[in-house]
Amino acid sequence: MHKKYNAHTDPLFKLLNSLKIEDIFRLKALQFYFKNKNLMTPTYFHDFFDHQVLQHDYNTRFKHKPILPLPNKVSCESCIRYYIPSLLKDIPSEIIAKIDTHSYKGFSNYIKNYYISQYKENCTDPNCYVCSH
Repeated sequence: MHKKYNAHTDPLFKLLNSLKIEDIFRLKALQFYFKNKNLMTPTYFHDFFDHQVLQHDYNTRFKHKPILPLPNKVSCESCIRYYIPSLLKDIPSEIIAKIDTHSYKGFSNYIKNYYISQYKENCTDPNCYVCSH
């Protein structure tokens, strides 16, 4: 397989069935969350992801939305206590539903296949320098 030195990487990752670094990080975080929800982590971590919900009688848009913990420092944003809740907020609900129905290996494979399916097979930029030369 010969590609240009500046070829797009999405098709290559898809072809090789490999994850990008940021997707590996997300996969590992979701695997930790799976283990945590199934009580496979040490007891220290069991209440890490218990979210508080606003308790009031007013009918607001965010009444039932959980309150995410806020880090004290920017460097803490990538810690699991803060990163995983923000990750869960952005992923599809069918992935979270797989925690209760799949094994650890099945869950991991499902997430990996989900992220690989998000990679583009072809360039969609009409003025792409790499593809036009």
